[in-house]
Amino acid sequence: PMSARFPGVLVPGDDRDAFATALDVAPTFLELAGVEPPRTAYQGREIHPMRGRTLVPYMKDSRSVPYADDEPVAFEIFGHGVVFMGPWKAVRLRPP
Repeated sequence: PMSARFPGVLVPGDDRDAFATALDVAPTFLELAGVEPPRTAYQGREIHPMRGRTLVPYMKDSRSVPYADDEPVAFEIFGHGVVFMGPWKAVRLRPP
């Protein structure tokens, strides 16, 4: 769940249920602030590029969903993994 307030763009009481991830928060805030995210280097140091995407087009209704049904989104942490694609979710859990 996520709550957002964006006067002039989001209508109070608007309720959406599209899939998005926590990785999408930083790119969204950077776009709203008018800041270009660093790509592969920051202050002379090599960095990994951001993996999320901005939700601004979705919030402004120029996209109906942040991720298309045929677009897989995957995560892995501590050996556990998950892949989301459209209405489907595949989960891999390590044994305890």
